[in-house]
Amino acid sequence: MLDLSICVEPIFENLPLDQLVKEVNQRGFPAEFWQWRNYPAEAIDAIAADPDSRISLFGGSIDGSMVHPDHIEAYVDGLEKSAAVAKKLRCEKLSITTGYHGPKGEVIHPIAEHPGHPLDHSLQGPLPGG
Repeated sequence: MLDLSICVEPIFENLPLDQLVKEVNQRGFPAEFWQWRNYPAEAIDAIAADPDSRISLFGGSIDGSMVHPDHIEAYVDGLEKSAAVAKKLRCEKLSITTGYHGPKGEVIHPIAEHPGHPLDHSLQGPLPGG
């Protein structure tokens, strides 16, 4: 079975996040949104307090970069923060990208010159094939 959800930002404008979620949920769909940290904590708390709210997915990559070894720690820290918000919202999925994006979806995270194995902290010397 195909599970559909609606991303709230492009559909409804100028409403608080908790109201956006209600609008989508009332139409029979779970909601998704881009970044939780784009919204005030009160909006996240209001969604969490509503037992009928249904969030299917939101962006979990909020800081750092998985494709630059100097920024992996910040990347993982951001994922942990997003996972805590997901648990609070009863959301079982996060959209994970190589790093964070700007408000228009542009990549603004660092990328290593050769990101072949940035998560392998034991890698020494040149990368294979490099």
